[in-house]
Amino acid sequence: MYCIFFYASETMATELLEKRIKQLEDQLEEEKRRTQRERMAVTKLQNKLIKMETYTRFEFRSEDIDSQIKILTITDNNKTKLT
Repeated sequence: MYCIFFYASETMATELLEKRIKQLEDQLEEEKRRTQRERMAVTKLQNKLIKMETYTRFEFRSEDIDSQIKILTITDNNKTKLT
């Protein structure tokens, strides 16, 4: 009788451990998916930031070129007036 009880509790313990292992594996897989989604979101935001920085640099550069053209135009007009 004792052997049957021991075998039954060992079987139950094994089943409980297998269930717990399955739960932990499922949690690990979910965590991997969540981490992957977060990495993708970070990458997407980094790419947006790079685009914004590039656009901003181009915009400032364009403004600098416009300013330089205006300065040259003013300088040319003043030279023309002087002669």
